[in-house]
Amino acid sequence: MERNYPFVTDYMGCYGWYDIQTQADQPPLYQCIAFNERNRVPLQMRSILQWLHPDASPAEAHSRQPFEQEYVLLSGLLAYPLSQDLLGMIHASCLSGNYARLGHLSGMFVGCVVTQEKLFLFRSVTSQETIFYRQQGTRVRWSTDPSDLVQEGGEAFDQDALWQCCQGAMVFLYPQLKMIRPGSVVVIDAHGETTHRYEQLVPLNLPRRTSLHKYAASTYHALLQAVQPYAISGRIGVMLSGGIDSTLVLMALVDQGADVVAYHMDTDAPLAREASYAQEVCDRLAVPLVSLSSNEHDDYFSSEWEFPHPYNHVWFGRMQQIAARIRQDGVSLLCNGCHGDMLFGPVRYGLSSIMLGDTSWQEKWTMLQGAFCSRWEWKRLIRSVMPSFSLLDEDWADARQHVDFLVPRPAGVARLPDIQVDLDFLPQEQTADLTIWRPQGIFFCSPLGDKALRQLALRLPDAYRLLPFQGRFIDKPVLRLLLSERFSGQIWRRERCPWLISPDQQYCLSHPHVFANLLGTPETYLIRLHVVDSDQLKRVLADPVLLRRNAETLICSAMTELFLRSQARRGNLSLQGEGADVSLPTC
Repeated sequence: MERNYPFVTDYMGCYGWYDIQTQADQPPLYQCIAFNERNRVPLQMRSILQWLHPDASPAEAHSRQPFEQEYVLLSGLLAYPLSQDLLGMIHASCLSGNYARLGHLSGMFVGCVVTQEKLFLFRSVTSQETIFYRQQGTRVRWSTDPSDLVQEGGEAFDQDALWQCCQGAMVFLYPQLKMIRPGSVVVIDAHGETTHRYEQLVPLNLPRRTSLHKYAASTYHALLQAVQPYAISGRIGVMLSGGIDSTLVLMALVDQGADVVAYHMDTDAPLAREASYAQEVCDRLAVPLVSLSSNEHDDYFSSEWEFPHPYNHVWFGRMQQIAARIRQDGVSLLCNGCHGDMLFGPVRYGLSSIMLGDTSWQEKWTMLQGAFCSRWEWKRLIRSVMPSFSLLDEDWADARQHVDFLVPRPAGVARLPDIQVDLDFLPQEQTADLTIWRPQGIFFCSPLGDKALRQLALRLPDAYRLLPFQGRFIDKPVLRLLLSERFSGQIWRRERCPWLISPDQQYCLSHPHVFANLLGTPETYLIRLHVVDSDQLKRVLADPVLLRRNAETLICSAMTELFLRSQARRGNLSLQGEGADVSLPTC
């Protein structure tokens, strides 16, 4: 496959196990290995592994290292041609302590510089990928895959975190590991570690009371700049749901003259179909659309799947199907609309957002009228005058999944703390990278997560993230305004996606035996870890009403169980407390 991209795309991850000392007679073993071959190489002491694109040349990658017995390892996208000079600049920036030079590099990447006396681990300010590490004395292990760092004897995963994973929460399950934060470099030597923040995001400098229309114009200008490198990178794929975010990314790529093809995951379930939206978008932009039907039969779950984190989404098998097709089409860069909700959607909202927002008085009055004509109760509205109270908190709490078959929390614990999403690291996204996209040689990227767009979003008032109007709530008005100039109201006015859980509810109703075999046997890890109540599970599986109500939790629990089984196969799982002396099956 020919890849003439203006990106560093050869590097897909790294691993190291190193003793930081000054013993020149014991150089580490440095290897460049195709990503698909990485699990066949033993993870030994004093080994440094660079994982490569399946089509990259290991010999060529090895020859680019800037200095003898000192190495630069990378992962992600750097918007530069691949060269020895680039690696040399990264190497020199770390050794000289001039970390600010790393902030001048454009892209979403992580990496490390390895010398005999120091280890430098760094992460760009926009990268969703990170490097995990652990240190014991002078010995340091690091990897872009946390599963590689589990010590002999296995890890004990936190029970409450597993409980949250069964609810679909994106929580980190490796409490013994540390991770690199965005815009930071961690320097590790024989004396310990120090962290340097070399770059951080600051709100964009815009005039006071910048209008919604000007925010929209600035957003699209920044997005056009963000997609420009992709547009000159050969054929680009876009995961298109037909929703606002992915449509906007596709529109920007087309406006930049990109050779682009859209991929859409279709379903036969009428309540969940979005194909008409995707087709209208592609017809309007004259973009070819590849629509793949999802497979929702008895192979919905696979015991062969390997997960570094629970992938608590119903689309894992579907994503594998579409990744194989994208690879077949010769596409190596795949864009999506991730970050649209996080950057331009509402996080907190109330009367304080309207009154304190950097908007005109006329807009404040209009939005106040809209808020008092909405479904929110007046008592809650008045309470939202306090900045500490958000009207959205209770709405989201009401939307939590049912957990009728999970073990109740211990006596005296009313409920788990509110789940806080760590925007610096989204386990589900990295799991997809490690298990779906990169094995196929695909880089999955989100132009909406570009640095300039994040800075603009930091400046965006909360009052411009949600507009109450005639009893309705208009979320992401900035992005909707951009699409309104090019598309019909069917596209830019559409609310949340259709009933996407519909096919999964139907699957649960027709396949209770699958969940009984996966979650209801004595060998089930979630039962042995006292997360799933086997008796309550039987009750749920026998009642169609409870099956439908618990569908999402059932699927998330099944994916969490598959994660535990994959970790057991790697020897990464141990049980603590009651039942800890039971030998673990190989599954």
